Amino acid sequence: MTKNISILSIVGVQLLLIFFYIHHNSRLIKLSYEKQKNTATYQNLLKEKSELQRQLEELNNLKNVKEYATNTLHMVPQRLAAITPLYRDQIT
Repeated sequence: MTKNISILSIVGVQLLLIFFYIHHNSRLIKLSYEKQKNTATYQNLLKEKSELQRQLEELNNLKNVKEYATNTLHMVPQRLAAITPLYRDQIT
């Protein structure tokens, strides 16, 4: 009787250890897939960041701003002598 109980307890412990081993491996595989997905997302975000930085640099380039103002908005450059200052007493 005690021999059967000890054999059952050993088998039970081994089954429990096998269950934990399988659970650990399945969790490891799941986390591995999640890491791959996050790495791909990270790479895409890095590409998007560099593209946005390039666009920002292009928009901040004064030559491009000047070309856009003259060609698209039909603005003309003004000489400093052509600008007349306004004083507070002239505004009212």
